[in-house]
Amino acid sequence: MGDLMDLSKLLKENRQLLISFLLFLLLLSGFQVSAGDYDLNGVWNCDDNGKYYIVQTGEDVYWFGEQKELNPEWANLAIGKINGNIISLKWFDLPKGKMKQNGELTLEYSEIKISDTHQALTAVGKTGNFGGSKWTRTLLG
Repeated sequence: MGDLMDLSKLLKENRQLLISFLLFLLLLSGFQVSAGDYDLNGVWNCDDNGKYYIVQTGEDVYWFGEQKELNPEWANLAIGKINGNIISLKWFDLPKGKMKQNGELTLEYSEIKISDTHQALTAVGKTGNFGGSKWTRTLLG
């Protein structure tokens, strides 16, 4: 039990460790950039006021999300797969934040063309009282 408490404290205090973990997963998986026509890699903003760091390796999708860097209400990890434009994820809150929930998410990927191309992820199914519903990012160039 002591080792689990030590890990919990380490994760709570070290945001960089979580990002490094995601990058490690990227390298471990063989570093495929993306599957099909979609490249989800990067930083996404959500309507829950959070920032999500997404890593996609082939059909596998991982993220670290947090409400804010210091003393967040919530921080979470998600692991899942993309099939076509549908992403199925299992997510869980981390001890960095105050929330202690978990569940499943189903997201739909889309692109919106205005002056720039905006990518969007929209929750079409969610459990565990997940707060966010819409993620966006702008592709530059």
